[in-house]
Amino acid sequence: MAGTTKEAAAEIRQALKAAGWTSKHVAVRTDQYSMGSAVRIRILSGAVPVGLVKRVAEPHSRVRYCEVTGEILGGGNRYIDISCTDQAL
Repeated sequence: MAGTTKEAAAEIRQALKAAGWTSKHVAVRTDQYSMGSAVRIRILSGAVPVGLVKRVAEPHSRVRYCEVTGEILGGGNRYIDISCTDQAL
């Protein structure tokens, strides 16, 4: 698994490309912000299976939780956000 958010996004792009989906079908972007980061995946084509995108992307998520309360701990988390365009729906 990738160390940085940019590396994670590159691995996700590579896996999607190996499955036959290019940037015309799926957009993969990164966000860096105070205390964390995100990989934002936007499905542009209805032909792309959402389940495949989830299987490829979710292993790159890195969110820490409190063992006692279950709350998300601040700092160093990497979120994966998957959405679809209206055309893909």
